[in-house]
Amino acid sequence: MGEEYATKNGAIHGVFLPFLTDQPLPFTKGTDAFESEGAKELSKAFIATIASFMRTGNPNNSGMLPVRWEKWDPEKKYELLFDADREDIRITIKESDETYDKIIRDLERDESIPGENK
Repeated sequence: MGEEYATKNGAIHGVFLPFLTDQPLPFTKGTDAFESEGAKELSKAFIATIASFMRTGNPNNSGMLPVRWEKWDPEKKYELLFDADREDIRITIKESDETYDKIIRDLERDESIPGENK
């Protein structure tokens, strides 16, 4: 969405909704980021992957994933990452090292906003 839009609007919970619904939402006004080719392709892949998972229990059946997302394993917590710039999408997998404690530590160390706003 770009730095200017993010600075103006801050963190938007549900920012993925335009990609899932393919419909404009109030917070999409003032930006054309959701109309770019990259965003449109990301939306198609996201919708197809979620639909495949809901229909078959397997997100890989969508035909849109360039990588294979393995079943969840508590020992190997893989995340499927959807990203796009204005022209292209990137779908990757990474092994997550996130834990509840790590997230809380990161939030406590974050000095980008005042503590009373966290």
